[in-house]
Amino acid sequence: MRRRMTVAVVAGVALGIAGASSVALAASSASAYKLPTPVAFKARHHPRIVAKPHSVRVNKFTTLSGSGFKPHHRYVLNECSARSWTVPRQVCNHRNAVHVRTGPHGGFRVRMKLLVCPRAMQPQARARSGRVPSGRVLSPEAFVVRCFIGTPKFFGIDSEGLTGAVRISVTGP
Repeated sequence: MRRRMTVAVVAGVALGIAGASSVALAASSASAYKLPTPVAFKARHHPRIVAKPHSVRVNKFTTLSGSGFKPHHRYVLNECSARSWTVPRQVCNHRNAVHVRTGPHGGFRVRMKLLVCPRAMQPQARARSGRVPSGRVLSPEAFVVRCFIGTPKFFGIDSEGLTGAVRISVTGP
């Protein structure tokens, strides 16, 4: 055991001496060679939308905050029942579209009145026991629908999806 520790200590001292000599060598030749200045680069952020509150009753408002979008650009936000779909399907509520313009840093803030998104892709979001995930008991006519809000964008030949989508819960009546 003692021999291993001695070898480790000797190796560490040798590395320390080699490192110190290379630092001294670098300091002496610093005037001869200058390191290039670091290049500043912009980190590319993906578009993101945040909804507050994210669980809202039908015909009530939520505040949407977006970031990571193109600066000074116009977007249309739609309420849809899925994040991606094939083109022939109608999963977005176009009556409830909100037009926004991003600021100099690619962000926006807007209020949106929520309606029920089309249910073409999803069943009524309710547990078998008739309870909402938060624990409230629903009456037979009550509902909870999960929707997505984002900017529609084409992907590939026949696919469309939401950019920066946020998931919300719309409850009623």
